[in-house]
Amino acid sequence: MSSPSSKDLLAATTSPIQRLLLLKFPSQLDRDTVLSIFGAVQNKATRDGHPYILSLKGGSTKCTMFASEARSQGCTFAVHSEFASEDDVRY
Repeated sequence: MSSPSSKDLLAATTSPIQRLLLLKFPSQLDRDTVLSIFGAVQNKATRDGHPYILSLKGGSTKCTMFASEARSQGCTFAVHSEFASEDDVRY
């Protein structure tokens, strides 16, 4: 196996950071409240006056991949976010 080229390494270090958050909600009211907050976060979350969340999407985990309760550990919702850098993720 050959080692990665400098171009491959540069692409890997400049690619957006993907983050997946799995959530369990005790009630529908809790779910609705949290989702309304997530809906406002992407545009309101700024760093140095600029939005730092590149993308924020969410949805139900009701699919064949999470069909098993043991595998999903009770999580019913997933949030996928994308950031330009590790610093933005930690911010």
